[in-house]
Parts: sequence; C-alpha cells; structure tokens
Amino acid sequence: MSASSLPPAPARMSSPAWGLYRGALLQGPDTPRHIVAAQRRKRWLYVGVCAKESVLGAAVADLGFAANAFAYVGPLDGRPARQWKVVAAPWQVRVDRRSAQWRSGAQELSIALPEGANPGRLRASLRGADGPIDLDVALTTTAPDAAVTCVAPARPGAADRWNLTTKDNTLRAKGTARWGADALDL
Repeated sequence: MSASSLPPAPARMSSPAWGLYRGALLQGPDTPRHIVAAQRRKRWLYVGVCAKESVLGAAVADLGFAANAFAYVGPLDGRPARQWKVVAAPWQVRVDRRSAQWRSGAQELSIALPEGANPGRLRASLRGADGPIDLDVALTTTAPDAAVTCVAPARPGAADRWNLTTKDNTLRAKGTARWGADALDL
C-alpha cells in the first residue's frame, strides 16, 4: 500500500479514529487535564540520519513522569558507536507535534521537523564523555505528502487510551556533526 492511496490525515483529532492516513495531523489531541492521565501520556520526536559512512540519531522524549534525551553516531566501518544520553525532570523538555527541545544550562538538543515548505533542523550543543558534541543539520522534505500517520488503540477495547504515530522517510539531511575531534559532513 502506498501513502498516496490512503485518506488524508484530518486537520485535528481529539478522539481516536482508528486507521492509516496520508500526511501528518495538523493538531493532535489535547493534554489530559487530571494529573494521572497526563503522566501516562508519552510524546517524543526521533530523527535518524543515514550517511555514507555513519548513522546519526537524536531524540527528545517526554514520558509524563520523567524525560529523556539522547544522541548517537555509529560509524559503519566497525568502530564503536558514540552516544550521549540524559534522564531528566519532565520540565526540562518540551515536545510538541513537530518540535522538541531538551535544555540544561548551556547544553541543548533541539529537533524541528519540516512543515510544508519550511525546513526543519536538528541542533545540539552538548558535552559528552568523548568531547563536545555539535550538530547542525537542516532537514527538508522531498515528498510533502509521503508521511504516514497511524492511529491505533493502546490496548484492545480501550477507547480512552490510544497511540498516534507519524513516520516520514522522505526527509533529506544536510549539515555537519562534530563529536570531539571527529567531523561528519552530511
């Protein structure tokens, strides 16, 4: 099944409408009002970049009761991958529908996904065990309507708990990644 054969994603979804959709939702569900429901809500953005010599990834996650952020570079020549990660308080992250940010003092990891003709960006300024980590990667879409959104129940018969995910494998990455003394040109 190709993305073009799917119905378009609705502009807003406040209650679940199970299925697969072409494109990303313009506005997702509201944050639950009571504290227990809000702590069950989990949101994250992850970007993975495949280059000729390495893979690079970064994510920011809001887990409701805690937060997490990580970045990694994995060389494809057999050398070990480098990684940076932090478990943080939930107020140290912000995760929206198309952007996410973790910040602590001068350290920052931010992700902004492309929105229509507007490019996105993956940026990081971190201090890792292997030296400073600097990422500056522009993300552009090559096929604006190729993203696929899936809405599914979190557990059978539970209309009040549902999962929503959007996957977009049509992004192009261009920029640099520096980790200690190593530099990767994307």
